[in-house]
Amino acid sequence: MFASSLLRLTSDSIFPAPVVNYWLEQLNPLWSTEQGRGRVLEIHPAASDSMSLLIKLNRQARHWQPGQHVQVRTWVDGIAHSRTYSPIPVPGRRDQMMLTIRKTPGGLMSHWLTAPERQGNWMDLTPLQSGFERPHQQQPLLLLAAGSGITPLFSLIMDRLHQLNPGPITLLYWVQRHEQACFTSHMERLRARHPCFNYQIIATQTGNPQNKHLESVEDLMPHLTDPRNTQILACGPHAFTECAKKLAQQLNLPCFAESFSLPKPAQAGAPVQVFLKRSQRQVVIPSGIPILSALEAIGIHPAYGCRQGVCHTCTCTRVSGITTDLLHQRMEHEADGALRLCVSTAESDLVLDL
Repeated sequence: MFASSLLRLTSDSIFPAPVVNYWLEQLNPLWSTEQGRGRVLEIHPAASDSMSLLIKLNRQARHWQPGQHVQVRTWVDGIAHSRTYSPIPVPGRRDQMMLTIRKTPGGLMSHWLTAPERQGNWMDLTPLQSGFERPHQQQPLLLLAAGSGITPLFSLIMDRLHQLNPGPITLLYWVQRHEQACFTSHMERLRARHPCFNYQIIATQTGNPQNKHLESVEDLMPHLTDPRNTQILACGPHAFTECAKKLAQQLNLPCFAESFSLPKPAQAGAPVQVFLKRSQRQVVIPSGIPILSALEAIGIHPAYGCRQGVCHTCTCTRVSGITTDLLHQRMEHEADGALRLCVSTAESDLVLDL
C-alpha cells in the first residue's frame, strides 16, 4: 500500500517511474512495481525429504493459477540461479503461497532454499503459463501422482475443494516409503471435511505386494467414480506419466499428463556440427543427447532454469537443421523455429542463434 501510494505521488514528478521503482526496491525488495517478488515467512518439514516454504508475495507475483508453475530466481554466493516449482494456494490469502521442495541429492537450489537460515530471504518470482489447467468444477477427477508430482495436483485439490459444490476427486499417490509422502495431515483434514475427496498413498518399498507400481487398468478401475466421464491428471517421472496416458487411452478417458523428468537419454550418437550464430563459433557435439548438456560438456553455458522444458529460459532460435523434441518425441525442422535446448537433441548439423 505504501509503495503504491508513493509511486502515485511521484508518477507526475520529474522522476521517471523506473527511477522511483529502483529506490522503492532499495527500501524493500517487495515494493518493486515491476518484478514479482516473495519473502520467505516460514520453513517447515513437509515429509522426510521435503520442506515447505510459506512465502509473502508482492502484487506482481500473484498472477498464477493452481496447477501451474512459477520460476524462482535467487542468488547463491553472488550467482543467480533459477528453478521452476509448483505453488500451492493458501486459503483466503491471495498475498501468500506455499512452495514444497524436495531436497534432491546434490541439488544446489533445493538445499539452499530449504535451509533454516533462508527464512526472511526474498526471491524473484515469475509466473509461467504452463502446467495443468483448471478442470471443469463438476467433472470427476482421478489424480495420479508419483514423488514430487504431488505438488501441482495438490494445488488443484486445494483450489477445487474451496469452490462451491466441487465434483468428486480421487488421488492415488505413489512414493517409495510412507515418510516421503507430503501433505498427509492436510489430506486427512480435507477428507474429513469434504466427502467428495478421497486419497490413497501407495508406498512401493514397504514389502506389501499390494503396494505396487502403476501397471494396468485394474489399478485404476476401482477408483473411477464415473467410468465414462472421469478426467485423469497425472504427474511424476516420465515412465510413470507415459504409463498413465496409455492406461487412460485403454479406458477411453481424457488424460493430461506432465512429467518432471525427461525420457531416459539415448546413447550419444554420431557427431554433428553446430554453428553458434551470435558468437560466431563452430562446435561439434554428439547427437542423441540434450543439446544443453552437450554444449555444457564442451564449456559453453547457455542460460537455463528448470532443465525440463517448462520455464523456457534456455529457448533459442533454430536457424536451420533438424532436432528432436524429447518431451513429445517429434522431429522439428522449421527454419527460425523456437528450440528448448534442455529437451531437444540434434539430428543433423545445426545453426543456432546463440
